[in-house]
Amino acid sequence: MTNHQALDEYRQVGKSTGATYADPHQLIQLLYDGALDRLAQAQGALDANKTSDCHRLVSETIGIVEGLDGCLDREAGGDLAENLHDLYIYVIRRLLLGNLNNELEAAVQESVELLRELREAWALIPVDMRGINTAGTG
Repeated sequence: MTNHQALDEYRQVGKSTGATYADPHQLIQLLYDGALDRLAQAQGALDANKTSDCHRLVSETIGIVEGLDGCLDREAGGDLAENLHDLYIYVIRRLLLGNLNNELEAAVQESVELLRELREAWALIPVDMRGINTAGTG
């Protein structure tokens, strides 16, 4: 997936603040933020017993995580990109199965923890390293 396709995915789920002018590093950060934001909203919907809203928000989160996965250059990114791919697929499956097995609250909480750790690690990448194939390891 190109950065442009990732940007389109991000726009489709309804948040574009800063995305138009984002560099590849910032775009990945925006995708993480968008996924975490939707999961927080999904948790709120669960708490308010708004099941249909929760399902929609989880679906949007899955779309964003698919966008993150699509940004990976698994050939150039080596083991790191492969591990991120596996983690993204895990998050997607966890949310889907949580939905199917009526365990959505646990799935949302686990997904938040995983994506928050990735987002925090991504934010710690030094500025001088951000231009080095950041889209290949997002």
